[in-house]
Amino acid sequence: EFIDYLVKICSDVRSRRNTIIHFNALWHENQRAGLKHRLNGRSHKDLNPRFRDKNILIISPGPSLKHFIEQISDVLNNKFTIVAVAQAMPALAKYKVRPDFVIVVDPKDFSYVLDDWDDLTDVNLIAEESVHLSFLSRNFKETFTVVTRKDGMGLGLYFDLQPMDLEGGTVSLAACSLAYQLKAKTITLSGQDLSFSGANYFVAGPLHEKKFVERNNKVFLETIKQVKGENQA
Repeated sequence: EFIDYLVKICSDVRSRRNTIIHFNALWHENQRAGLKHRLNGRSHKDLNPRFRDKNILIISPGPSLKHFIEQISDVLNNKFTIVAVAQAMPALAKYKVRPDFVIVVDPKDFSYVLDDWDDLTDVNLIAEESVHLSFLSRNFKETFTVVTRKDGMGLGLYFDLQPMDLEGGTVSLAACSLAYQLKAKTITLSGQDLSFSGANYFVAGPLHEKKFVERNNKVFLETIKQVKGENQA
């Protein structure tokens, strides 16, 4: 039994399921805070007709996005269902590219990536059940909750569905996993070179309010926002 236990722990670490050790409290806090929004929204079951047999374009914020983003046009919009990783939204705002969906799986609050968008009423949000309330509170057209095995509020029963486990690691991989499981016709990736970029990614918009800073030998993207009339990082 002890050996089986060790094998399970090692497997969980390798497959990143051990994240629950670090984020368990935040997951449940977010589920409670956002429950009303999710009950008023829809589930991943309703995404089937939006993805099945469709050409899905997943836009990530890697540096190579700058070579592709100007090519995205109304013609391309008509050929693809566009799913944008949330961190790519500042760049899409600058180039006036409106995705069909924004996808978020991280439980932390980084909704400032949407600050360049005054109107999101024609864009849909795809969010796991433990995504921070700050995303759910934005003026998206519709919110689709991806119910996973992290569900602690009974959403699977409420929406009458089986949990869908997305591949972990990155939100781009989660988006790719979602499209695959919903039987998309094709999946096209763009800006998916973050692993080779030294943590730098292509963001646009008010660049004077964003800068890279180094702390403890690590590089962070710092966003300057006005809080009560004062600039705060």
